[in-house]
Amino acid sequence: MQLRPGVAMAMAALPVAVIAVFIFYPAIGAVLYTLGVKGAVSLAFTAGATHQVFAPKGITLAVYTGLLADPEFQRDMLVTVLVAALTVAICLVIGYSVATFARFRSGPLARWVTGLYLMPLFIPIVIASYALVAFFQPGGWLTVFMYHVLGMKPPPSIAFTTADVVVGEVWASIPFSVLVLTSGMTAINDDWLQAARDMGAGPLTLFTRFVLPLTQLQALIVGTFTAIGVLGSFTVPYVTGPNAPQMLGVAMDAYYGAFGRPQQAEAMAVMLFVVAAIVGVPYVWAMARARASARRS
Repeated sequence: MQLRPGVAMAMAALPVAVIAVFIFYPAIGAVLYTLGVKGAVSLAFTAGATHQVFAPKGITLAVYTGLLADPEFQRDMLVTVLVAALTVAICLVIGYSVATFARFRSGPLARWVTGLYLMPLFIPIVIASYALVAFFQPGGWLTVFMYHVLGMKPPPSIAFTTADVVVGEVWASIPFSVLVLTSGMTAINDDWLQAARDMGAGPLTLFTRFVLPLTQLQALIVGTFTAIGVLGSFTVPYVTGPNAPQMLGVAMDAYYGAFGRPQQAEAMAVMLFVVAAIVGVPYVWAMARARASARRS
């Protein structure tokens, strides 16, 4: 049944209005506030704020130039980008390993492996974050196991370090990575793989000549959404990360609450959004290309 244009517009009006009121309007006000437009946000939001910059007329980029010149912010931005890049790389390696194993193997072990990667979905991330700290901290489970069970000297603790943040981000991102890559691999025709095997192709050839090319879009989806999720994460770096340098999600909270500098916190959010938008460009391009190819076919 085809809806009349008026009915369709009425059904879409409510969600569009909710998005406009609760997302677009506050976001536009926040951006104008970072550009020094007085009155862009409510007085209650700016009450007690310090280091505010307002332009007498028009706009000013003083807030952004001040942050970009701040060495502490530079380190926070660099750490945020590096953690996102490392998480994406590790998730792709683990994701391809698990998905390939599940695609080309059967039996109890394959079912156990494919079920194990879903475990992080059922553990709240805040609990997993505290568990990672307890696992890696001096005197934690890893230290006790290596010293008392294996009789080995435990490695230096990575609790409350950037390395611990990367481990936590990978833990949280693995289920999505494997699910997406597995869905791409299930679409690979078994006849193609069998024909390649009959011609002498080994596992490495099958992976490089079939699996990787035919799952490029899924890998791009994993990389894009994992990176965007890590860029804006808060719980994992807040619980497991160091006091400095911090990821921007934690730094924004500190600027807004502890330092009383909401304008700088909003500017950080805007810059983080720009970085996330740049990360999303390849995904948008790939999806547009895929739709254009589907229409031609």
